[in-house]
Formats: sequence, C-alpha cells, structure tokens
Amino acid sequence: MKARIVTTREAHHLMVEAMRRWAISAARLPRVLRERERPRHPEFSPGTAWWLFNAFTEVQKLASPRLQMNGSLKLSSLFRRELQLV
Repeated sequence: MKARIVTTREAHHLMVEAMRRWAISAARLPRVLRERERPRHPEFSPGTAWWLFNAFTEVQKLASPRLQMNGSLKLSSLFRRELQLV
C-alpha cells in the first residue's frame, strides 16, 4: 500500500464504498477527508493507499474497540478488492 498511488477519484470512491459497507459512518467521512488532506503523522506518504488507509484508521480511533476492529477488517478487504492489492 505504501507504493500504490491513489488518485483523488479512487480516494473518493473508496470513501463512499467504505460508508456503504459500514466500515465507517457517514458522519465521520468529513474527518477522513480532513485527515487525508492534512495528516497528523508526517510519515504517511501523500497520495498513497497507505496514506488514505491511515486517514480512516485515525478517525476510527474515536469508535469503540469492537467497531474499530470491524471497520479495519472491512477496510482491509475493501482496499484489497478495489485497489487489487495482494
């Protein structure tokens, strides 16, 4: 994921699909967008799948541990499928 570039169109598609698949709530999507645009951690390479995935997980930290785990599993599956990651 660290080397896979994600276009803005792909990022928006992944955000909508994550909401549709209950990986994250619609109410938290604006936070994901903000985190993607201004990540809290400089080590996340801008424009990569890793960067976007970490934007999601940073926002998921606000949820209960069970919801964090379920969301992470759904996100991992979504990213692998949509970005054809091995």
